[in-house]
Amino acid sequence: MKHLKRAGAIVATMLMAFSVVGCGGNTTTTETKDVASMTAEEKVNAAYDSLNDLKSGQATFDITLNMAMDNGVNPVEAKTETTMDIKNFSDPSKLEVITNMSVEGAGSQSVLTYAEETGSNEYKVYVYDGSDWYSDTADKEIFDQYGIQGNMAVFLDGAVDFKEVTQDDLADENDLGGKETIRIDAVLPADALKDTLIYSGSLESVSGLLGTTDEAKMRSMLEGIQDTTVSIWLDKHTNDPVKLSLDMTDAMNVVYTNVLASMANGQNITVDVSEMVMSMTIFNINSAEDFEIPAEARQ
Repeated sequence: MKHLKRAGAIVATMLMAFSVVGCGGNTTTTETKDVASMTAEEKVNAAYDSLNDLKSGQATFDITLNMAMDNGVNPVEAKTETTMDIKNFSDPSKLEVITNMSVEGAGSQSVLTYAEETGSNEYKVYVYDGSDWYSDTADKEIFDQYGIQGNMAVFLDGAVDFKEVTQDDLADENDLGGKETIRIDAVLPADALKDTLIYSGSLESVSGLLGTTDEAKMRSMLEGIQDTTVSIWLDKHTNDPVKLSLDMTDAMNVVYTNVLASMANGQNITVDVSEMVMSMTIFNINSAEDFEIPAEARQ
């Protein structure tokens, strides 16, 4: 699966957010799926493809980053959590994203994002930052890049060696949101993980330290990254995707080591990333709670 796209500026606040729905059509989630004879990779691909026909859905994205920095004078610990609650409908096409970004000890900030189809291949995007509304336009091609297939690709693109985890190893985690699930783990090779880090926006803090967003420069900071594991939970009975999780802790430690080595005073600074995990949970397939775009957003 090769579906990664570059982020457009107007949709940066709804990273991996739009089109939880595809092009409309008949749902596949109520059908009994014959997956018994499928390989683990085939099950994941089938779950990925089934999202083409959704009419509505919800998803939650979580990005957790915990790190400590010490310059020998003022050690700092930063614990950050970014959560995005998303609702989508396809007829008519509309979107709601509630983003909450919190830093332990420093408070939090919420951003509301709405989008709606206003004409053929035309979408209007509204963003409320807590004080003012802003709006912009986008075309369908941009939004299609942020369908659930594209979002899943952030986790799965380039993944290999899919294996179903045995029930003995799952403990109680195979019951997610009241759904009985199976878990499939796959290897995300280093080169694929580099693409994920580049295109998912995970390196924004690093670009700030480097003072550049140049892709070649950013990629040079990724040397030494190793393969990692991505986990996928699928509904045991319908094969619908339920959750994906990617641990990028080791990768981010490599990145910061490279960044500090490239800085003039980097030898005097230490950075330890204790946790960086990105996860996505999908729920209320074809039964998402409806919403209305606030009137003030359109003014």
